[in-house]
Amino acid sequence: MDDLFKPNGNLSTYSGREILEDVHRMLSLLLTEKKPPKVTGSPKARHEYEPEFERIWKKYPVRDGSNPKWKAQQCWRARVKEASQSHGKTALREMDAMSEGIDRYAAWCAANGKSGTELVMQATRFLGPGKEYENAWEVVKPEPEVLKLPRDNNELVKFAAERGLSPRIGEDWWEFRKRVEDAL
Repeated sequence: MDDLFKPNGNLSTYSGREILEDVHRMLSLLLTEKKPPKVTGSPKARHEYEPEFERIWKKYPVRDGSNPKWKAQQCWRARVKEASQSHGKTALREMDAMSEGIDRYAAWCAANGKSGTELVMQATRFLGPGKEYENAWEVVKPEPEVLKLPRDNNELVKFAAERGLSPRIGEDWWEFRKRVEDAL
C-alpha cells in the first residue's frame, strides 16, 4: 500500500496533508478516466431480427401502447427451441403454428374492433410460454337480426310504410301481413 502514494513508498514521512492530497489526486484520476462509450441509436438499430420473425411480426396486429419487438423475438426463439428439443414437433412446424395463430388473432382483432387499441395482446404474451397462438381465435359471425312484425294492424301499416310497402285494394290483413313478411 505504501507504493500507492509517493514514489519513495515510505508512509512514515508523510504528513496528514500530503496523504489527503495524494488521495484527492487518485480519486480525481479515477473519476476522469474514460467511461465506456454509450450505445447510440434506437433499440431497433442495435438488434438484428431473424427473417422468419420479421415475416410474422409484420402480420401481428398493431397495438396502441408498448409492444417490445426484441422481447417478442426472444419469446419466439424460445418456442422454436422448445419445439426442436421436444419429441414430435419440429421447429419449422412450430413457426408455422405461430404464423397461423397470428393470422387467426389478427382476423379476430379486426372482427371485434380491437386492432390498433391497447386491447391487442402484447406479442411477448402471445408468443410466450402460455402459447396463446394455439388458441382458436374464431371469428363468430353475428346472427342476423330477426325483425318481428307488429301485431297491431296500425303498427303493421307504419312498419310496412318504412320499408316502402302499403296495403293493396282488396287485400285482407293476413295477405298484407304475409306480403310484408316475405319482403323482409
